[in-house]
Amino acid sequence: MKTVLAKIGHQNHINHLITVMPLITMVYAVQCYVMWKFSPDMLIGDYAITMGCVLSSFIGTMVYYDNNHHVLIYEDRLHIYFGLTGTNKIIEFSEIDKVISPDEDVNFSNLVIRTKEEKKHVFYFVDHPFLVKKLIEKQMSNKENLDKDDKNFDQAA
Repeated sequence: MKTVLAKIGHQNHINHLITVMPLITMVYAVQCYVMWKFSPDMLIGDYAITMGCVLSSFIGTMVYYDNNHHVLIYEDRLHIYFGLTGTNKIIEFSEIDKVISPDEDVNFSNLVIRTKEEKKHVFYFVDHPFLVKKLIEKQMSNKENLDKDDKNFDQAA
């Protein structure tokens, strides 16, 4: 078994969710109050329960994704695993055409891997995607150099 060089993390996104939770809760309360004031015929209790369930489901889904979507970086490939959808893929670095991320380092953002077959693999809420992109590109160039060395060795033999 090859050694894992890095695991793509989502901790910064979880920390962000925790930080903005009071704001989200306040916006929810204001929405309920506005609906109560402007729609007196509406049953505000049903509205509040529905909005609360949708909001908690939305946040719970993001936390579940952050904790259960795994992308491991090896010397020669990426291993993607997400049990909920049954995803268990391996992408060899030789299959990757382009890695797309923000142009500067940010706490978290999306990272897109485009393969030579024009398939896109999007990873959401990746910690420091610019640095992850640089690591993948470095491993891709290392792999290409090793392949060239192998070809040169075969030609010399």
